[in-house]
Amino acid sequence: MPKSFARLWIAVVALTAVTVNRPAPADEPSTAADAAALREFGIASPELEHMNAVLATEMHRILDGTGGKPSPEATKYANATAIDLGDTRIPLHLRFIERQRREWVAGVAMAKRTTAEHCTDLDPSAEQLQDPAIRAQILAGIKCHQQAMDLYQSGTHDVNQAYEAMLLELKLPAYTQAKMLAKAHASTVAQDAQLVSSYAKPREVLHAKWEFYTYFDAYAAHIHYVNGAPVSDDPDVAKALQNLSKRAVSMAE
Repeated sequence: MPKSFARLWIAVVALTAVTVNRPAPADEPSTAADAAALREFGIASPELEHMNAVLATEMHRILDGTGGKPSPEATKYANATAIDLGDTRIPLHLRFIERQRREWVAGVAMAKRTTAEHCTDLDPSAEQLQDPAIRAQILAGIKCHQQAMDLYQSGTHDVNQAYEAMLLELKLPAYTQAKMLAKAHASTVAQDAQLVSSYAKPREVLHAKWEFYTYFDAYAAHIHYVNGAPVSDDPDVAKALQNLSKRAVSMAE
């Protein structure tokens, strides 16, 4: 993954990391059970916030591609013994923590899947670009990056939806459950929109490169280089090539 894309993905982690969906503090709980659930959430909150911080660090490590081992805290969360979210004999604050831990594990797994395939990144010279094998590698690398962004977006959405669904397993009081479900859904929608916005420019850059290299590949027999610039004796090819090249360069700036 290019460092530019890695930096973007890591920046997005701050927005797509597990969101703590607490009941609105200004709302008056409708029953004593709701008040108790709110107190239990307050007990869990420090651990939930800490887990978010550990997740952000672990996602940074994975997406940056620099290697290294997970931190002891990350390993602790990954290897913790699961508990039944619906077992009301277990204190609710521990079940809140377990719900978030499951989301944490799912988020890390999604990030690892996204980065499992190492996309090829080439910056070919004029001479290299005339090699059809090099052009094929470039196009494959562009497609790989496009698919990786698709996977990250869909994976983040799926993980967030699962986080919403797990609220139902907690068997919360009706008022608290409705409030937390609404907040969780709003968070999913907001994060979906943020990823679309954050990836808009990188997608445009990749698309512009794809158009240039696919056109170059299709008309390679009519293209040669003069002073390092692609030219063609066919005026239509020359004009299209110039326009596509300018667009690819401008989009990357």
